[in-house]
Amino acid sequence: MKMCNRTKTLICFIIIATIILSCLCKTQDVEHARYYKQSGCYIETGIASNCFRKELATRGLIDCLRVCNQESTCRGARVAKNENSCFIRKECTDEVGCVADRTDVYDYYSKNCDNGGTWNLESNSCKCVNAWVGTSCNQRPKHCNELIKYGYSFDMIRTQLDLTDKNLTEIEVICKIESNFMGASSSSVVLMMNDGNVDNSETMKRYIEGFESGTHNNMWLGLQKWRILSLARYNTVILKVAFDSCTFKWRYEDFNIFGRSENYEFIFGSVNVEFSGCDGYQMGDCFEDLQKIPFSAHDLDNDFNADINCADQQGSGWWYRKCQPPPCNLLGWRQKYAGLKPEAHLIKLDGIVSNEMMDRLVSIEITLQSNA
Repeated sequence: MKMCNRTKTLICFIIIATIILSCLCKTQDVEHARYYKQSGCYIETGIASNCFRKELATRGLIDCLRVCNQESTCRGARVAKNENSCFIRKECTDEVGCVADRTDVYDYYSKNCDNGGTWNLESNSCKCVNAWVGTSCNQRPKHCNELIKYGYSFDMIRTQLDLTDKNLTEIEVICKIESNFMGASSSSVVLMMNDGNVDNSETMKRYIEGFESGTHNNMWLGLQKWRILSLARYNTVILKVAFDSCTFKWRYEDFNIFGRSENYEFIFGSVNVEFSGCDGYQMGDCFEDLQKIPFSAHDLDNDFNADINCADQQGSGWWYRKCQPPPCNLLGWRQKYAGLKPEAHLIKLDGIVSNEMMDRLVSIEITLQSNA
């Protein structure tokens, strides 16, 4: 009888030990396999930023993370062990930064990476691809700078820019990421690129909606997208004209383009010009004389010349005050690609009259930077 009781006791001990080990394994799975841990901030910081929700019906860390596992929108949890509290983290981009100086508060971030992202063991974060951002790679950037934040390197990156937080729509753009001579990264939205080897004579509908020739070297973002970005405080316009050993860069601040009812007229504030390697050459301002001028295309003549359709004569749509001679034709042809095109259809740059200099032209680019 005693032997039987001992056997039962041993069996009960084995069962209990098995349950405990199982719980420990599950704990390790939750805490180490699915999440990574780092010191956290004061709980109030997360609540104030609207990035957390307090979970009342939990009993400790494991229970807190199990709640997170059951919610598709949960991206982790913040736990204060001394208070036995649980706060469920949701995806957000406006969390207030802080110094993680509380040893009893920990953040647990989910290791699940969406949209092709992979977990990076060195940085303990998701490595996002295809222009996705966010801690779990499940968001589109609200700003091209977010691509830099999430590890995208210098390149032209096509993405959907999420402007819904500004009560605007989501739009497809090309973000340009580059670095200066100090190694600092910057970003911009590409409005126009032209290397002078395609026909940019389009209908007004196409100028409004945008078009490409199949490469980033020749594209027009579209007047309506430009208008949306202007409303989103992308109000710095940079015109860059690159020759083989010389670059002019015009920077227009407080640049605002209006909507369809105003035929996409624009105004701007201050202007700065930078140039390098251009000794002996001067280039005039392509936009100064065009403020408050409506945009014209060959099928919608809004220019100030009653007798001539300037867009048709010049071979591309633009803001035309007069036709002869316009200060610039940035969407025209380069001479070596123009063939039998009329001379009026060639690229014109105010002040650059040397054929030798125009033969050295590489590309024309207009980009937008945010002032937000």
